[in-house]
Amino acid sequence: MQILIVDYGSQYTLVIGRTLRELGVRSIVLPPQKVDMWLKENTPKAVILSGSNWSVHNDGAPGFPESLDITGEKYFILGICYGMQLLAYKLGGIVERPLAHREYGPAEVKLDITHSLFNGVPERTEVWASHGDTVSKLPKGFNSIGKSGGYAAMTDKNGRVLGIQFHPEVHHTKEGKKILKNFLALA
Repeated sequence: MQILIVDYGSQYTLVIGRTLRELGVRSIVLPPQKVDMWLKENTPKAVILSGSNWSVHNDGAPGFPESLDITGEKYFILGICYGMQLLAYKLGGIVERPLAHREYGPAEVKLDITHSLFNGVPERTEVWASHGDTVSKLPKGFNSIGKSGGYAAMTDKNGRVLGIQFHPEVHHTKEGKKILKNFLALA
């Protein structure tokens, strides 16, 4: 199984790759500008969009590589932090920077444990958050599958395009490895 990790510059991107290796899965980490060339000769089973220190509202903020299928038709997609915000923003949702909602450090989320992404995860769990932007309105065709003040997780109606606002790859997210394992099981 090959997982493509699109590296938007998060300090945790390499940790995603390491965690996937620990789960027995091969992945490749590429910056957005190298993804199109790689996709010409490869079709991943799934794509993970990393976090970033960018805001989707910043001039010059990285977007999606041109050939990346964000519909979920070709492969499953998991947006982490900035990855979720970018998905929401580009698909017609609203991403805001509410000053009162900056989350950094431990946070508690309430998850929709009926969704396969959260199999075996408690409904309330501690996660690691590191973001100033938050998705305040989901794109059309998406549902919330997690809350933490704002939307902590979302999925499209087909369950193939997913986003989580927190970082499952770091050990501070108690059930993070299980969440990533569940994502791999979907793919």
